Amino acid sequence: HRSDAPRFPCLHCNRYSGVNAFKRKDHLESHLRSFHGIGVTSVGYSCHHMDCKEFRLDRLHPDFKGHAFNTSSEYARHMRHIHDESPYPCPINGCSRVGGYFSKKSLVQHVKKEHPEANLDFETIVPLFQSQSRN
Repeated sequence: HRSDAPRFPCLHCNRYSGVNAFKRKDHLESHLRSFHGIGVTSVGYSCHHMDCKEFRLDRLHPDFKGHAFNTSSEYARHMRHIHDESPYPCPINGCSRVGGYFSKKSLVQHVKKEHPEANLDFETIVPLFQSQSRN
């Protein structure tokens, strides 16, 4: 292992902090589950807007209280209706599609069907934002 590799400290005990912090995130998660009884495997989504009531701290933060949404569809509905955004808006000027898409695959299908004349490099498409933690 590289000595300058990023470390993942346990925020609940001093034993695994500093140079003794975990070298792998999955090892920290296993430690949190087994030693501290923290269920970091709960699935969910949270809004990334810090001023939103559905914003949640990172799941590894000691004050994490659970995700705001249990399913991706609940999260998508919130992002569309409350913030009027999606990670994959259509990049074609003048497109009538409102709301964008929540998967790259859906956006690619839309562009191929609705804008066959568009010459887009689909490999360069990246989301405008990521949902805040799925696990």
